[in-house]
Amino acid sequence: MLANSKVNRPRFPAYIRFYNTHTTKSEYKIDCSKSALILYYNAPPQIIFRTTGHYWSEGDSYYVTLDEGVLFSNDIENSTEYLSPKFWQFTVVRPRHHHL
Repeated sequence: MLANSKVNRPRFPAYIRFYNTHTTKSEYKIDCSKSALILYYNAPPQIIFRTTGHYWSEGDSYYVTLDEGVLFSNDIENSTEYLSPKFWQFTVVRPRHHHL
């Protein structure tokens, strides 16, 4: 996920959550404050996260939410939360095999 300004790991629990759009239930979450699956970089500003250990069902649709502080946090302010089901949506597809 690319950002417009510097990013940093929060010092408190702040989650990236993945919801199934059909059930509206959270199927997977990552605590950005301590998970090794989250990497923060500032050249360029970005957060890389892996969803290792979760089975994504082909054809299912999901949406992603971000808790307050996921993108940046300091003693004065935290990044805004993004909780709308329309903010970030995706559908799981089978990868195509590329022949070289």
